[in-house]
Amino acid sequence: MDIHNKAILALSAKNYRLAGLFLEEARLKNPHDPKSWYLSGVLFHRIGNLLQAQEFLVKAVSIFPEFSEAYNSLGCVYKDLGEFKNSEKAFSNAIGASGGSAELYANRSDLFRQMEAFERAIRDCNLAIKMNRKLPVAYGNLAAIQIDLGEWLQAEQSLRTAIKLDSKNASFYINLSKTMIALQRPDEALEVAQDALRLEPTSSHSINALANCYLYKSEFYQAELLYRQALELEPRNIDVLNNLGTALAQQNNFSEAYNNYTTALNLDTNRADILTNLGSIEHASGNFSDAKRCFQRALKLAPDYADAKWNLGITLLLNGDFTDGFACYEARLDLPEFSQRPSKTATWTGQSINGKVIRVESEQGYGDTIQFVRFLPELKKLGAKPNLIIEKPLEKLFQRIKDVHQIDVNDKNGTQADYRVSLMSLPHLLGVTIDKIPNVVPYLYQVGGDKPKVRASTYLKVGIVWSGNLRHRHGWAQNRSISFDDLEVLFSIQGVSWCSLQFETPESSLSNKMRELGIQDMSNVISNFSDTAEIMSDLDLVITIDTAVAHLAGALGMPVWVMLSFVPDWRWLLEREDSPWYPSMLLFRQKKRGVWDDVVEAVSMALSQKIILGN
Repeated sequence: MDIHNKAILALSAKNYRLAGLFLEEARLKNPHDPKSWYLSGVLFHRIGNLLQAQEFLVKAVSIFPEFSEAYNSLGCVYKDLGEFKNSEKAFSNAIGASGGSAELYANRSDLFRQMEAFERAIRDCNLAIKMNRKLPVAYGNLAAIQIDLGEWLQAEQSLRTAIKLDSKNASFYINLSKTMIALQRPDEALEVAQDALRLEPTSSHSINALANCYLYKSEFYQAELLYRQALELEPRNIDVLNNLGTALAQQNNFSEAYNNYTTALNLDTNRADILTNLGSIEHASGNFSDAKRCFQRALKLAPDYADAKWNLGITLLLNGDFTDGFACYEARLDLPEFSQRPSKTATWTGQSINGKVIRVESEQGYGDTIQFVRFLPELKKLGAKPNLIIEKPLEKLFQRIKDVHQIDVNDKNGTQADYRVSLMSLPHLLGVTIDKIPNVVPYLYQVGGDKPKVRASTYLKVGIVWSGNLRHRHGWAQNRSISFDDLEVLFSIQGVSWCSLQFETPESSLSNKMRELGIQDMSNVISNFSDTAEIMSDLDLVITIDTAVAHLAGALGMPVWVMLSFVPDWRWLLEREDSPWYPSMLLFRQKKRGVWDDVVEAVSMALSQKIILGN
């Protein structure tokens, strides 16, 4: 067996040290043999020494200018170095020397993908598949393009074909796991990531893929442990540093999250996604000027990056800049989780709607719909006939809403209309500023029916909510909720009859504790928001965290006190006790992140005073 074949066998066995020894010997024996330089380039590319690989491959093609394989490898090296023009030239030389092959076109397709020349990339993938329908990398590269374009179902199909052809390629499983997360199929994502890890148990990329599954499933600590494991293998992996920052941020470890994001940025200053994550940390820490700068830097790098623009909008809105804030907030519609259903109906962008039917589509949470439905009369003033699309739990509550032409539940674009618009886009399109918020209450009304009975009492009757939606997209929403035990000082106040407006049935231990404290549990009679509204009509006051109940009470014109985290959701603004959205609302704010003691104490004092003054 000649020395080149020995080197090739060693490369196949991933015995790179032995391969290096064979190739060094081959280069010394015959420095004019291009194959020795070519295989040396392949070796150093595999071990990640790109500059040395480039040097060897350039030497190979200088000795033999028609060496197609060497040009192909050189194209891959230049691509990994980010030298896209040189990479494209090398691939062109390879195609010119050989007439083209499926492998060459597949490799060049990935270059075009990284250049965001997607049409050329798809064309090369299709050429590769046409030339060799059993080439796994062609389907894998096609899937990578489809992932970049957000064509997740097509990506799944391409990846499953690639895996069928080559079940040992961990990168296919890694991308399929990413695709399953995007398709909101986390259990499948986890299973596929575990397959990748079985194939490459010491690969930081496989471990990162598995960690991403736990991150999506909100198992943040497990995700953190895996990201740390990946970093032990590859300390300078920018994606893992970024992901670890996110896992830490979700656990409120902002300082270490900040450190991970800045370390990642030091390795690559041109990452708009990391700048956006860093900005989110600054925002959550109350450093709004720094947050704004991060988002603006991200947008300078990637002007169409929706996540940065949306986050900038949130920071601007929280600080009272409604004009620019709502304009940036429109970027949410370009985020995967807020993507609208395909529709042939034209989107309303501010043109005349006099005499037109406009389909107004709710989005995000129930509280958002309750808050923003106030803008429907403004559409009626413009001569429009609004058709409101809502979810089932709001149907009965909205029966008496004014200035709505029609209400449909869970509409699948079946309602005929001249235009469509997202409900939360209305403030932007209507030019709403902080001093022009329509805030006449009530604008929602209790619907008659069998009223669930709040027990009779001569005391002040108060409804309480302490926990909300922990899966909220922004602001690490667990920060909004308060431990039940932290509220016991409230429940000890004399002269109050308490009832819980929590939707979820409490666990037995909590149920027992509520019973001991005399708190009436209403969860067994709440199946929708109309039920909650009926209960509220029998109360004197609602005390709640930032949840849909706060919006419902405000929209009903009910006295409501809202306990807010240190950096609240944008709609509550900063440093004020009232809300321009709801005249009957009083705000109680954390003075320090994560500490509710001052808030509960302030609510206790206000409640005691209310009782003393006779309600």
